[in-house]
Amino acid sequence: MKKSLLSLMVAASFATAANDNWQTIETENFKVHFPKAYQSWATSAANELEIVREKVKEQQNRVLDKQVDVIVFDPYNQSNGFAIPSSVDPMMAFFATPPQSDTVISNSSGWQQLLVLHEYVHLVHLAQPTRSEWRQKLRNFSSLYDLTHNPTPRWAAEGYATLLESQMTGRGRLHDNYVESLIMQFAKEGNLPSYSQLSEEDGGYMAGSMAYLVGVRYLQWLEENYSKEQLDAVWTRMQAVKKRDFESAFEGVFLEKPSKLYRRFVAEYTHKALSKEATQTPLDTKEWFDLDYIQTAPSISPDEDKLAIVSKDKKGNTKLTIYATEENADAIDEFEEAQKELLEDDAKDIANSRPTSFKKESKKTLNSINRKGILNPLWQDNTTLIYGAFSTANNEMNTLHQDLFSWNSDTGETKQLTEFANVRRFSLAETNIVYAERVKQGYSQLVKIDLTTGQISDLTAPSIDTVYDFPQFKNGKLAYLKTELNQNWSLWVKDLATSKDINVPMPKGYQFLSYPKWGPEGNNIYFVAGVNGETNIYRYTFSSDTLEQLSAGQQVMQYPMPTKQHGLLYLAVNSEGPDIYQLGENATVTQVSERAKTLHATTEKAE
Repeated sequence: MKKSLLSLMVAASFATAANDNWQTIETENFKVHFPKAYQSWATSAANELEIVREKVKEQQNRVLDKQVDVIVFDPYNQSNGFAIPSSVDPMMAFFATPPQSDTVISNSSGWQQLLVLHEYVHLVHLAQPTRSEWRQKLRNFSSLYDLTHNPTPRWAAEGYATLLESQMTGRGRLHDNYVESLIMQFAKEGNLPSYSQLSEEDGGYMAGSMAYLVGVRYLQWLEENYSKEQLDAVWTRMQAVKKRDFESAFEGVFLEKPSKLYRRFVAEYTHKALSKEATQTPLDTKEWFDLDYIQTAPSISPDEDKLAIVSKDKKGNTKLTIYATEENADAIDEFEEAQKELLEDDAKDIANSRPTSFKKESKKTLNSINRKGILNPLWQDNTTLIYGAFSTANNEMNTLHQDLFSWNSDTGETKQLTEFANVRRFSLAETNIVYAERVKQGYSQLVKIDLTTGQISDLTAPSIDTVYDFPQFKNGKLAYLKTELNQNWSLWVKDLATSKDINVPMPKGYQFLSYPKWGPEGNNIYFVAGVNGETNIYRYTFSSDTLEQLSAGQQVMQYPMPTKQHGLLYLAVNSEGPDIYQLGENATVTQVSERAKTLHATTEKAE
């Protein structure tokens, strides 16, 4: 319902805002509406729409006969889209900003294809006319009927669109190594969502994503253990003359309730995860900081005495907190004193076990105001952080743009450094020079920003087909991630003096790639790559052309942070959110001899 209300609000905003600045491309089956600045993106999308329609028709033997309205714009400077599955006035909206490398939607042959396919499948799946004459008359009377009487649970709707997205492209969330490692981690902990939780949008870490990520795996399990025809029969039965909801349509085909078969799916998936864990050698690592709920984008200060990290609570409130990196002596003393008092009161009692790690001392906190967000903080010096947040353009749709801000943690002063720059991840070179990925009107590029003058200069040309991410500056070189149509993400290093680029080698069979980070001296670079349903930290040393693997699938890893004082820190994700771990000095390091020979993505399943 939340998504339906959002869809209606955006559609209403479009109808109100549409004026001479908006244009329309009309094809045989679609009308694509867009602001003038999005013409190239919209033209490409219009072509993709007709291609996808034919592919869906061939695969599903279903298609919409009505001409569909499509809105192309970018209201939030974020990757998204939605469909309004009305049998009378079907509509889709495409947000032009492409996804970043560490998202669960990064595994695709191209953002447009993934987006068009997923949303069009929603329409074909959910907006089919019913064979009941009187119910169809109600649907014809108002689109509100479809939005308020949708008999398909969220997990089945999103899971099915995700299933076809993956089956028809060989990419997508079903075949994503990062996603697979996440779901396996939840299973190892016995914390896969219950059937009643599967469609929820709130309630726990990644709760809103489970309809897609677990829903698609349950639907695939049904097809593999029964048949595609039986699953397809559920959708046919839901449009019958006899009125049926999803539960009754499902039970009539499978002879069991979907909740009961889901429990069997969870049992088998958990068994697979635990069996795999039993074969893995324990990783030499220890918990360094036990975090709460959603924590992201950790950043170690230049003196390595402070850690800045962005957190979000269950109500959506975002803040940037600075912690001391040293052991929290006060917390240790408080614990020991409490245990001492416990035993003094009752000598036969048993004291609490000593925590694996004690919470770091919180130094300063910056709260997000008016939900403008705080993104990707980096230390400018040992007291000032540069971070991203959203600013609002005073235009017809109050479009959000990502800009750069600074926060002096000593004085508490914040400043806006850019205006409507649309920069996402970035790296500081000198005190006032930033290298960033900029995405505007669907075009991604690398840019150089002078924070003193606000001048933005191009490092690469803006492109719809090429997307950049994670620029990382060190010693006159800029490492960055890049993906192009039908390719994996790849890691490159540009010598800024000569403009020469070199490609960092990847392990054979890799698919996921993110979180590059230079070593302290700049002679090697760390990153996380996914192979065979696992994510691991790798290290490439330039002088010796050595690629090493530092873990073996034991954890879901993010944000490696090589330091001089604390060794290699990193985020490890569990079902309650990420924590920071410290890799042991004696951790097994494996040299990778088999390397990827091509950037073209594999379409094999991640498992």
